[in-house]
Amino acid sequence: MSAVTGLFVFAAMSFVLVSFAVLYTYASLGFRYGFSANRPAVERSDFYRRVDRSYMNHVENAALVVPL
Repeated sequence: MSAVTGLFVFAAMSFVLVSFAVLYTYASLGFRYGFSANRPAVERSDFYRRVDRSYMNHVENAALVVPL
C-alpha cells in the first residue's frame, strides 16, 4: 500500500466514524441539539461512548501508522 493510499483510507475511515457519531447524536438527542449554543450537558449512552472511544482509538493509532 502506498502512502497516498494509506492517507486516503485513514481519511475515509475518519469521515465514516465522525459521521456516524454526529448522526447518532442527532438521532438520539434531536436535530435542534446540534444547533443550540446553550445546550445542557446530557448523559451519554454506552453506545455513544463506545463510538467515541473507537474514533479516539483510530486517531491515536493513526499517529503511529501514518508516518510510516
